[in-house]
Amino acid sequence: MSEHKQIDKLKKECYDLFKFKDNLTEYDKALLNIEKKVTELKLDNIVEPLELSFLLQFHAREFPSSLEEFQRHVDKVLGVKKISFFFQLPELVGFPDNYNIGYGKFRKFTSLPKIVRDLATGLTKGKVGQVRTERERIQTMYIREIRIPLNTNTGCWLEIEKSGVSSFIVLENALQSAEMSLDILRIIRPHIRISLPQYVISKSSNERKAFFNALNIELYKYHFDHQEQELIDRLNTLIVNPRSELEKRVLNALQFYRIGRNFSPEDQALFYYVAAIENLILGKNDRDVLRWRFAEKAAFLLEGDLTGRLEIVNAFKSLYDARSTIAHGIMRKSENRKISQAKESLIKIIIRILELIDKKGLISVSSEGKNNSLDEYVDQIKYSGKPLM
Repeated sequence: MSEHKQIDKLKKECYDLFKFKDNLTEYDKALLNIEKKVTELKLDNIVEPLELSFLLQFHAREFPSSLEEFQRHVDKVLGVKKISFFFQLPELVGFPDNYNIGYGKFRKFTSLPKIVRDLATGLTKGKVGQVRTERERIQTMYIREIRIPLNTNTGCWLEIEKSGVSSFIVLENALQSAEMSLDILRIIRPHIRISLPQYVISKSSNERKAFFNALNIELYKYHFDHQEQELIDRLNTLIVNPRSELEKRVLNALQFYRIGRNFSPEDQALFYYVAAIENLILGKNDRDVLRWRFAEKAAFLLEGDLTGRLEIVNAFKSLYDARSTIAHGIMRKSENRKISQAKESLIKIIIRILELIDKKGLISVSSEGKNNSLDEYVDQIKYSGKPLM
């Protein structure tokens, strides 16, 4: 079945949601099935399930009043969008206007669409748009801590044009194309650091408004929070005096995290995050079935029900496969979602294992028959059929 027909089939599934308009609890449950349907139809390469679910959520007072209106909304959400993305690159100077580079072109600020210029000018003053909507208000608070050039005319602007159904996936594709386009200049001038900004301005061809999109934001201020003191104290003890084999593994995982977070190109960061998880949860008895045990152990550590565990198993198999492609020399760009997922999963597992060390007295990964290993803990969960607290 063609992709177009698959989309039409997904639309019809979405149309059926209208019958739950008077029962939003059942509506939300049905939305979960729609997310699964995206995967079943093999459309998750062009439709982001969570984004689709989010765009089809309504409060009672804003639910479309008729089936026709609801169908128009679904058609818009699942329609193809043509979007232009604009990245300011202050370090690139002297390029002529509309200079072709890779997948895009460099433009002078004065030649950009007016709504893009207006939004960019507002960002230099610390606000997103007219700050009339809740989204604009939240984003305006957020941009105070990211780096935005004060002069919109500094350097040049890279324009990348992409089309697709999911705005999230279109943005990911635009980011990849932007990075690949800049690779041309990176190889010619290796002594100059050329990076995409922390944000991009986007404009859809069928809308009269420009949008601010935060990218992989890295904030540069750490504000002390008293609520974190307990975990800081625990990590202080761990770093200064690791008391067991398992605590030493946690210490190694922190070092892997640092390398991936601070010193690795984006496509290699995933390797270090997954390697850190592997170091934390795999023991000498797992070496023959690494991929399966990697996913299985993570599922039992992080989730307490069947559905959640199956989701973790699939996600961690995918992470392990991505790590393997990098380890075996296939240096392709990893999906941003997988990199973030690997990083967040590593942090969760570190915290979870610290809890188990303190509450269950675990001291090692592999079983030694003393009921104090991670393997024995996972086996007890597996064969009891329920989580151990």
